[in-house]
Amino acid sequence: MRPLVSVIIPAYNCEAYMSKCIESILSQSYKNIEVVIVNDGSVDKTEEVIKIYEKLDKRIKYFSQKNLGPSIARNIGIENSNGEYLMFIDADDSVSDIYVEKLLNKIRSENYDIACCGYVDESKYGVFKLNDFWHENYRLDKSKFLDCVCNGVGGVLWAKIFRKDIIIENNIRMDSKIFMSEDLIFILEYCKYSERFGVINENLYYYNRLNDNSISSKIDINYLENYILLVNKINKLLGELNVNKNKVNLIEITKVQALVNKILVSETYRYLEYRNKDIFVKNIRVILESNFIKKYKSQFVNGNSFDKRMNRLINDEKYIKLLHFNIFIIKLRKIKDKLLRR
Repeated sequence: MRPLVSVIIPAYNCEAYMSKCIESILSQSYKNIEVVIVNDGSVDKTEEVIKIYEKLDKRIKYFSQKNLGPSIARNIGIENSNGEYLMFIDADDSVSDIYVEKLLNKIRSENYDIACCGYVDESKYGVFKLNDFWHENYRLDKSKFLDCVCNGVGGVLWAKIFRKDIIIENNIRMDSKIFMSEDLIFILEYCKYSERFGVINENLYYYNRLNDNSISSKIDINYLENYILLVNKINKLLGELNVNKNKVNLIEITKVQALVNKILVSETYRYLEYRNKDIFVKNIRVILESNFIKKYKSQFVNGNSFDKRMNRLINDEKYIKLLHFNIFIIKLRKIKDKLLRR
């Protein structure tokens, strides 16, 4: 008998994307699926869109909650799923019509604990085919898999298929206290109980980065506390997974550096809107002079000349110069965007 696959979708204010997402799942070549949609307190017409499809296809199971975040929404999806295998899709994304079939065949082919595929990244910079796990090999050992998970967007839940028994038997759930990179924590937990990792060299997931309302597009200084929790948990889990301490430290540095850079961009845009240098300096000082950031900022990686200049200004606490440098970078990006649109 063909196994049931549960596809879990947390949805929040995504009426513009919901139809495309749902239709891409309902049109799968593999038909024995259930679609578990959890509406996380949307205030737009997301619920109306979902209910239209719920009436059209009995494979849709609909749940609604007040706005508690995607982690709790996904946990509700897990707890109300009946499938032998679980997949997660974000409501503003979509998938190829062979997405479920290909990943299911892969995970069952050699009794893998998890199977992954590539994705198509669509943003204002263009459309790119990427695969964080493919290294000329259809299987990975745990060490290599963890390397892939901790780099790029490999630590997300989508573009993967999971065995539900591993999740249930080991009580693996999303951590509601962490609202950025919570996917990574879930996957690291899952890795503790997994040994076999399969990869498909096909781009079957369509990652939409054009949605400016997504959580990942709104980074500000309030995310510092989240990242403290995140980094501490990553440290703990990678230690339990026997990952080399130097490698763990580099992962932590990379995560913290990415946070600081995103906050700098966010605060620079805020300055460009309100033209208040005092607020910029105040907000950036809260971040860069916190004990947490101080522990890492001297170790930030100089990937290119821009990074080198940025990191020097960060460590020298030259906040006004840092503002002007970020304004310069933003102007360069706008020029690049205009050239790409021609």
